[in-house]
Amino acid sequence: VIHTMVNNVNASADEFGKYFTAVCTYMKAQSIRAGIKLKSESISSAQFILRAHKQALKSSIERDDEVAASYGIRRVAEVEKNITSFFHEEKLPKDNALYYYETDRSDVGIPLNEAGDLVRAPYKFVAKLKL
Repeated sequence: VIHTMVNNVNASADEFGKYFTAVCTYMKAQSIRAGIKLKSESISSAQFILRAHKQALKSSIERDDEVAASYGIRRVAEVEKNITSFFHEEKLPKDNALYYYETDRSDVGIPLNEAGDLVRAPYKFVAKLKL
């Protein structure tokens, strides 16, 4: 009788082992599936941000070329090797200072015409204003 009970317990243990293996395999497969989905979403999100940067760069270059051309200046493009110090690819272009002229927050005035009057310049690169 005891020998039969031991055999029944061993048979049940084998069935439980198979069941537990199947559950673990299912859980691992679900985890892999969820990871692939997250990675796919992350990649598409990164691609969206990079496409947004590409469009913002094109717009910035066109804007700068237009401003430079209005003053008869030709833009000279130079390759910058260490862009990580000022370009933050994880930020969307609307939140990235790279695409905008930095406004001058100082109270230093610039000459207006030649009458001695001073006005505040909106940007640091503006040295004088002649109307």
